[in-house]
Formats: sequence, C-alpha cells, structure tokens
Amino acid sequence: MSAKAIFTILILTLSLSVEGQNYKNIQKEWDSIKSDRTTYICGEGYGETLEEADQNALSDLISKISVQVTSEFDITESENYANGKLDASSTVLSKVSTYSNATLTNTERLTLSNEPEARVGRYIRRTELEKIFESRIVKVKEYAYYGEKAVKARKIDDALRYFNWSLLLLQSVPHSSEIAFQSDNGRNVILSSWLPVQIDDVLDNIHCEFVKSDGFNAVLNFSYEGVPITSIDYSCFDGRNWSNIYSAKDGIGVVELPSDVEVSNVQLRFECSFKGQSHIDKDVEAVFKTQKLKALKNAYINIPVKVSSYQDSKSNNKSIKEVIGIPSAHIETTDADNIGKTNGKLSFLNTTEPYSTIINNICSAIRTKNYSSVKDCFSATGYDMYNKLVSYGQAVIISDDDCKFYEFRNNIVARSIKMSFSFARGVRKSFVEDIVFTFDENMKIDCVAFGLNQDAFKDVIGNTFWNEETRMSIVEFLENYKTAYSLKRLDYLRSIFDDDAVIIVGHVAKKLAPTIKDGQTLSYGENKVVTRTRYSKAEYMKSLARCFSSNEFVNIRFAQNEVRKFGKGGELYGIQIKQDYYSTNYGDSGYLFLMVDLNNPDLPVIKVRTWQENSVPTNELISTYDF
Repeated sequence: MSAKAIFTILILTLSLSVEGQNYKNIQKEWDSIKSDRTTYICGEGYGETLEEADQNALSDLISKISVQVTSEFDITESENYANGKLDASSTVLSKVSTYSNATLTNTERLTLSNEPEARVGRYIRRTELEKIFESRIVKVKEYAYYGEKAVKARKIDDALRYFNWSLLLLQSVPHSSEIAFQSDNGRNVILSSWLPVQIDDVLDNIHCEFVKSDGFNAVLNFSYEGVPITSIDYSCFDGRNWSNIYSAKDGIGVVELPSDVEVSNVQLRFECSFKGQSHIDKDVEAVFKTQKLKALKNAYINIPVKVSSYQDSKSNNKSIKEVIGIPSAHIETTDADNIGKTNGKLSFLNTTEPYSTIINNICSAIRTKNYSSVKDCFSATGYDMYNKLVSYGQAVIISDDDCKFYEFRNNIVARSIKMSFSFARGVRKSFVEDIVFTFDENMKIDCVAFGLNQDAFKDVIGNTFWNEETRMSIVEFLENYKTAYSLKRLDYLRSIFDDDAVIIVGHVAKKLAPTIKDGQTLSYGENKVVTRTRYSKAEYMKSLARCFSSNEFVNIRFAQNEVRKFGKGGELYGIQIKQDYYSTNYGDSGYLFLMVDLNNPDLPVIKVRTWQENSVPTNELISTYDF
C-alpha cells in the first residue's frame, strides 16, 4: 500500500473519530437540556434528511408548547367540540401549529446524528414562550389600524380584509379576550368585541342599487354612507353557484346575468375573508388552514332587477369641474377655435365635435363586437392598444354619457368611458375601468389607457403645490404605466425603464418581539426588518415576460399617493402610490415607489422602482442618494 493511501486512511479515521466525539458531546448537552424541565421545553425528530428530522422535531416541540399554554387560550364552545367530544388541547395545538419555523426564531436546534438516519433536537426556554406570540399580537393591532384607515378612504374591500384578518389572527394568540387597542377616536377598546362590531358596521352601511341591464349584464351602483365606494369585491349567485369575484370601482360594478333564466333580483355576497389573498401573509395563510370560515348574514343582499330595456344612466348634472375633481381656480374653458393656444394648460371643450362622434362610433363598435370597423380612428400604435383592450377579457361598455373632453399639450383627451372586463379563469371574475382615449394632432387616437380612480386622480390634480402641466403629466404617466401591465405592453415598459434603473423587490420580515422605545411598544411599521433584492433591467423584463405569458390577465389598481420633487432644477419626481395587484391566480397589496424623470413628458424615464408592504412619510421617500 502506498504512503499516500495510508495517509488518506489515517485522515479519514481521525475525522470519523473527531465527528463521533462531537456527536457524543452534543448528545450529552441534549440529555442535560431534556432533563432540565423547569428551564426548557424540548422536541425531538427523526428522518432520512436533516430537513425532515428538523420539521418533525419542530412539530414535537409545538405539541409540547401547546400543552403548556392551553390554559392561556380562550376557546369557544364550537372550537372546543371536535370529533364528537370536548377537546381543548387539540384546538390549542392547531393554533400553536400556525407558528412556523420562520416564526419560532427563538428556538434552538441541535443535530444529534447526520443523514441518512438524521436526528434533530429542538428546544426553547420557558421564559421565551411569550415572545412567540408578541409579534402576532402586534400584527393583529396593525391590521385593525389599517382597517380604520381603509373605511375612511371608502376602500371597503381593504377594510373588510384588514378587520377580518385581524380577528382571525386574534383567535391564535393567548388571552385574546384581554387584548386592547387604541382606536382612531382615541378610545381603548377590547379587540375581541370591537372587531366584530366594525365588520358589521361596514357591511350595514353598504348600499347597492340596480342601474340598468342589457339582458346579459347588470350595472350596479355601490355607495357607503351615501358616497360612492372607492372599491369593493363581491360575488353573484346565478341560481346554481356563486361566481368568482367581481370588483367595483368608484361606485360602479357589474354582474353577469344567467342567459337561460329571467331573474327578478340579483343575490350578492360581499367578499369578507379574502382567503384567496392569504398567501400575502404567511401567518394569515397558516391560521386559515386551522379555522372554519363562518358566513356573515349581513354580507348577503338581494338587489331587485328592473324589467326594462337597456338605458344608459344619465349624468347627475354635476359640472365638469366637479366631475373631474379639479379646483375651479385651475380650470380654463375654451371652445374648439382656441385649441392649441393654452400653453400647456388644461382646457375643457365646450364644442366636442368631431371627437365625440369618433368616441360614439368606437363605443358602438365595441357593443356590436365589430371592432375593426373603427380602425381608421386610430394611429398604428393606438390601434394596437385598442386591439389589446378589446381582447382584455370580455369587454363591455357600461356607460359613455359622462365622457369629458379636454386639451392637453396639443392633444385632445376623452375621459372617461366606463367599461367592465370579465375573465373565464382565475379567482377574479370582473374589473371595472375608466378608459381614457388620447387624440394626436391628426385627430387619430394614439393612446388608450386605464384611468386612475377618482381618489387617486384627485390626489394628484388637487395638489396645487405643483403647476397644472406637471400634475397632468404625472396623471398621464401613472395611467400609461398601469395600463402597460394590464395590456402586457412589454416593449413600452422596456422603453420607459432606464438602462441603469434601480429595480427592487422588497421582503418585509417581522421581528419576533416588538421593539420598546422610551417605555412604549413601537407599532409594527416601526418594528420590521426589510430585505431588498435588486434586479437589473434585463432580469426584471425577463420576469415580466414570464408573468405575462403565464397569466390570462394582470390588473393594477392605484389609490392614494404622495409626490415629492427631487432637486432644484429639472422634473425628477418620487411617487409613492398604494397598489393593488391582481393576476389570474395571485394578488397582493402594497406601496409602489417610482422615481421618474418627466423632463420630456412624452418620453418618461423610470430611474427607480421599488415595492414595499407599507407606506412611509413623504419626506422619507427614497431618493437618488440612497443608491
């Protein structure tokens, strides 16, 4: 045998001996921990791989923890009754099991033996038990806080989601009937009784009425305390099954009527649980798996359907200034002879011909599905966008009687034609959008866009700190941006992102225990660890291409926003805007930040694009100096 072979054998023998000694020391440490039951709670697991053994050890540990905390949980009689008998311990075990490996960061691990006969020990100090639940309690309060904010903004979908998720998570923490929260009016309330009242109040203040029907689709008006609802999700019962989710926007929604049955009323169910979006929050997703959903009686309503022919609802005689939401001091009204003489100001048209005739012809073409008959009304770019629009689900004109025409930068803008778009697949059935058509100097429609909702529009237009041209340029950019995702305009998105753009996808990790500062527990928003992954433009576009090809639809809704100008010269803006993102089988909500160069409004350039879970104050928006 060669000297080299002998040396190798000696090294292997020595390594095995050292490894064996290490395992003996670890086993001795593990035996000591397990024997000290006053200090530690332990779990042990076996498996072919270390990962499998660790998961089994974690399950064993969770089982042991649940035994220790059973007396601290508030268990209802319906929860307690399982498998034909009262069983509080199994109920608590299911709740504690929702605290995942990622959540239980204050547990320790020992590898007792390696693969293929792996054995792992998990343990936690008894003094650390409370910390397991602290971060979830903070999240419970955070969702309650955001629910109140959503009610004020009439975002009823968000309000119901936040309140219900807060109540859902509350059921998975000890002493849930004692957890207090400072509500928006400054009162300290007990969440277990306050949250159900908030949910009931929201549902009781929703009003819905039938507007019109063409025999195939019914248009509905939604309001909250007499004011049009910003957004709400609902399903419709067709006599056999509940539909996928419809989404109403700015008070307008639709439902598809059954073709084989004449209906006298429409039964709606407002979406409350939002289980389909629970993947947004792994804690919520885990708790959903252990809880039986309860039907809320006041989430169901019947809407009488008027037996009449299709009739457009007419304008309520509001002035153009009121409808579009721009302060009257910033409106110039002109007739067709003065078009082109406004130096970038926003000017409404008293005489709308021939633009209104073209819009009417387009609406007629969409209603009759004779889409190509209006090809001559578009430029080449505009016609491509129009084709993508009418191919975006089942496109239906809801109303065209409130269309307003104004001039901006030598273009005529027609705003807005209300349309609904329905889809065959996915968790969502339909979206309502305000369509904006922009005419070029040759009277051809060169751009088709999904308009911002009224609140987001007014946030920008009503901010008189910026000049009128800047405000309209920001609106135009945001509408073109959101439309590009919905119509899958990858080439356009590629053109507006700077080659060196900073594109960041954010991930928010929650600290296990809340931070204490000056004797006060900081809110969840102040108690997080944010990790960000940066992508190159090429990587981001590749990811978008995969997303577009794998989804029947993508839809983005923008809500409240904050704008900040960077630098003393030039037109560089930071825009933070609430974004609800939906695709065929996915949805999330968060805050989009865009830093965009608008020195040439016709060719905007995005310098920075980030997403985060929550908003930040305007003066803390990311700037170029952060990179």
